[in-house]
Formats: sequence, C-alpha cells, structure tokens
Amino acid sequence: MSSYFKDKVAIVTGSSSGIGEAIAISLAVKGARVSLCGRDPDRLKTVLDRAVEVSGGHKERFITVRGDLNEEDCRRDIVGKTIEAFGQLDILIANAGVSVPGSTIRDATPEIYDKTMDTNVKAVFFLIQDALPHLEKTKGNILCVSSVLNSLVLVPDIIYPVSKAAVKHMCNCLAVQLGPKGIRVNTVNPAHIPTRIGRDYEHTQAAVDWINKEKKSVALPHYEGSAEDVADAVVFLVSDNAVGITGQHLNVDGGRSFFGASNME
Repeated sequence: MSSYFKDKVAIVTGSSSGIGEAIAISLAVKGARVSLCGRDPDRLKTVLDRAVEVSGGHKERFITVRGDLNEEDCRRDIVGKTIEAFGQLDILIANAGVSVPGSTIRDATPEIYDKTMDTNVKAVFFLIQDALPHLEKTKGNILCVSSVLNSLVLVPDIIYPVSKAAVKHMCNCLAVQLGPKGIRVNTVNPAHIPTRIGRDYEHTQAAVDWINKEKKSVALPHYEGSAEDVADAVVFLVSDNAVGITGQHLNVDGGRSFFGASNME
C-alpha cells in the first residue's frame, strides 16, 4: 500500500460499481480516506470490503453513504457525513451518471430528458455547491467523469451527449471562477467502457455491433479500455503531480476522438 494520498479525503460518487469503484479502490491503495457513495447497499458493502482489504485493513479510512444524488438531502448527507467522519474534504470526484435508452429527438420523453439531465448535470452542480466551502479550506480539487461524447456526435442519441457537454463546460467555468481560491477543476472523458451504466443497451444485437465497430475506430486498435485505465487518469489529475493542471479534459479513449461521429444505427 502506498501513502501517496495520506491525509487526503475524497468523495467518490457512483463508487458502487464500474469506473467509480475502480477510482475508489485506487485511492484506497494509495492511502486516501474515502467516502463511498452509491444507491446499491450490497454493492457498496462489497466495494467497502475491497477498499479495507487493499488499504491494509484500515476500516477507519472509509465510510459509505447510500442514496440518490438527485435528492437534495442525499447530496448534503454525503458532504456532511464526510466532514463528520474525517474533518475535511480535499477531493470531490463526481462520477455518478446515467444513460437512458430512447434519448433521441423522435423518441425522447420529458421523463427521459429530466432523468438524464438531473443526474448528469443538475446533481453534479449542486453537489459541488455543497462541497465548495470545504474545498476552499483545503484548496482542494474537483474531478468530473464526463465522456468523449462531450465533443462528439452520437447518432441517434442526443440527450446523453448533451448532458456530458454541459458537464465539460461547467468545469471550464468552474476552473476559471474557482482558480483564485486555489481549487483545480478537470474532467476525464472515457470512450466506451464496459460498465453497469450501459447494461440497458448492451444486450441488443445492434448494441453489440456498435461496440465492435467502436473498437475498430481508434488510433490504438488493440486497446481494450477498462475502468482501471480511467481510474489511473483520474487519480493522476487529483494528485499533487497535477498541481498545474486545471480546466483540462483528458480523453481516455485509445484515440477514439480522432475518428469523428459515432453511429449506433
């Protein structure tokens, strides 16, 4: 176990699976104290057990907070319980997100639009607002997990890419406005990574065909993206090795962004 993040406290949303889980475990390995946040209590318990194990048995370094980030009380609970347990907040990693089938201009409903934008944009904005007073005290940093689709067209979906573009520009604005407070703000943008967020899509033949096509549309044709790859980029950007980096958007995509629009049709 490393002590690289010794005395650092991080919140990781969506840490009950996928990219969030990989980020939380990587931080645990490196000595951070981490608030694990998610909606699935069984998965949170599994990730907590892993975090304790890789930390060398330091159960006191971790708490779990279960809830829906779309609820104001949940967001405040995450921040409040973190401060209560650890006394400070250095790193906020906004990773939780949703991708809802049917987010096309022809098929989308107000419910699909609201669920996507509320989870991917509104909840992130107001979680940052709640955390900000504590990040100002530590001159901490904010990392949002966005998507390579924040700057690429995805045919035929619209709402998910738009939500991720909003997160990207939100972080641009925050980087400028919070920089004088000593707070850094960045995003990491994965291409397709097999996680639970895509489970509603990936059982269809059309989705399988699209994923296989996407794997060929990269500069590194043998690259198999993983949640751990994304976690490595996140952990670098929230570390002291990146003290001069803010307002940046790091793609972890095997060069996918060079190949233009993505077409699922």
